[in-house]
Amino acid sequence: MQTVPFKIERLISMARSGHLVIPEFQRPFVWNEGQVRKLVDSVARGYPIGSILLLRRSEAAKFADRKIEATESPPDPDDATGDKSPPAKSDDNEVYYILDGQQRITSLIRVFANAHPRGRYYLDINALRCLFGDQPDGGEAAPWFVFDRSRKAGQAPTKRGDLRYLKTQKCLNAKSASILVDEYFDEAIADPKQRREGRAIVASILETIRNFEVPAVIMDEKSGLEAICRVFETINSTGTRLTTFDLATAKFYPQPNLRTLWTASLSSRPILGSFELDGERVLQIISLWSSLFAGRRPEASRSHLLALDGKEIERHWEDAVSALSTACSWAQKRGVLDRKQLPNEAILIPLGAILNENFRITSKLPTPDGFHDLLETWFWRSSLARTFEASTNERIASEFGRLLDLARTGSLSFGQPLVMSPAMLVAIRAQRDSRAKTLMSFALSQGPRDIKTGEDLSPTTEVESHHIFPKSLMKDHPNTESVMNRLWILKKSNRDLGSRSPHDYILSEIRLAKSRGQSEKVRERFQLHFIPIEPFDLEDQAQSNLKDVFDIFLEERATMFLERLVSQLGRPYIQLSKAAEEVDLNEEESE
Repeated sequence: MQTVPFKIERLISMARSGHLVIPEFQRPFVWNEGQVRKLVDSVARGYPIGSILLLRRSEAAKFADRKIEATESPPDPDDATGDKSPPAKSDDNEVYYILDGQQRITSLIRVFANAHPRGRYYLDINALRCLFGDQPDGGEAAPWFVFDRSRKAGQAPTKRGDLRYLKTQKCLNAKSASILVDEYFDEAIADPKQRREGRAIVASILETIRNFEVPAVIMDEKSGLEAICRVFETINSTGTRLTTFDLATAKFYPQPNLRTLWTASLSSRPILGSFELDGERVLQIISLWSSLFAGRRPEASRSHLLALDGKEIERHWEDAVSALSTACSWAQKRGVLDRKQLPNEAILIPLGAILNENFRITSKLPTPDGFHDLLETWFWRSSLARTFEASTNERIASEFGRLLDLARTGSLSFGQPLVMSPAMLVAIRAQRDSRAKTLMSFALSQGPRDIKTGEDLSPTTEVESHHIFPKSLMKDHPNTESVMNRLWILKKSNRDLGSRSPHDYILSEIRLAKSRGQSEKVRERFQLHFIPIEPFDLEDQAQSNLKDVFDIFLEERATMFLERLVSQLGRPYIQLSKAAEEVDLNEEESE
């Protein structure tokens, strides 16, 4: 990399000639006039505005691009001299992509080339001479920088009607600006001393603008796409992230136009939108299939996605979109309501890839007895083991390989069973742990009914996560936010129950059932939510310590959860231990 200073005039010249462009993966210009005003104020004061990042176009990095969003007006009658026709491009390799700094560069060009598509910029000379007075830095009321929206787009500007206002493009021409500034002071300021001082201040500010330099860090033209993406992610860690799909869109444009394909896919399959997925996931499925068809180990890394062939993407696109949609539907039927409840979206990639019927036919994959049951086992076990939380792209490929072996052999192989204890489940916090999402989805997959009304709970109903023991009662308890203190409930029931103690509504249900001889029925209803009734069904209920009841409840509920998991998944895949230490999951999953 090298750092080169660019004056504003040079940035304008490069933009006019097409040597400075915006790659298609960049988002549109979004700054408002307040942000533009602060930027121009900093330039006029000589304050630094930060560096920009450019990439020289090369064979290693060639993207679809667009012009900077700055539209210069028709010929200005005040510009009698000077040829503003764009210079011819000297060399295609002298084209630079703006990787970082698009908003600042576009703003500078719009202002100092007077190239806003819907207005015109002026400097108020009279107010400009007070710039270094009492006016606060970058204040919203700074009157010396004027944006006039009265001129319609494409309308030719009129001659300068008020000597007080200097068109911003004049700032970069020292001779022209000096003449116009002198005209104003000669006519408007009678006091000779004020004239001299005013001219000196304005001349100094305009010179600062003309000589202002923006440091540009230029990436080596040999930089690979991987490096470009990493650099962009680093500099935009707190802003818009450059995704692999953005890079692929720019690389393959216009054949295929990935953005158009993905927009159409979102429209035809709304479930992809509810899971807030990115088009990169479609490319990952295609990459898995592509490498397998080519006789290679399945791959889903960024570099492999960007190395795909455009025709190959077009050929497999619809099948891959269908596969991703199928994976979402499959997960939703198992209690994963939407993106928020998904343990890790990467799990959808191998799942969708193996479920797609066209792929299975083409690959001649069998569907052995028990395949779908074992697929569920893989899903729950992998989610609880947090398989996809490290080296995600490698995990996608390795887990796809595991599912291929499942389809071919009819057996599911892991290095060792996942060992969990009730204490581990109680320690899982509902808001910070992907395993909490898994456990909540697993609970919903059991087909429970609403605890208050007895109505069905499903992805199509409005359900919410409810604190069984309300926070208002257990606010000082360390396990109030445990996932074991949460259950799914209808939204309307959540509003009705509010902060009521479970002793209130659960115990009343128990007593009512006993009076009707239906104790077993209500027990089964609560068991579907993994709610033990014993902690509430105490003779000395009024005297029982709430904290003790809560602790007993959490442990018994966690035990019920684990017993059901072991029963459904099988002991080769998960085991219950009364005193288990959490294993190193990354090491365990690397086998």
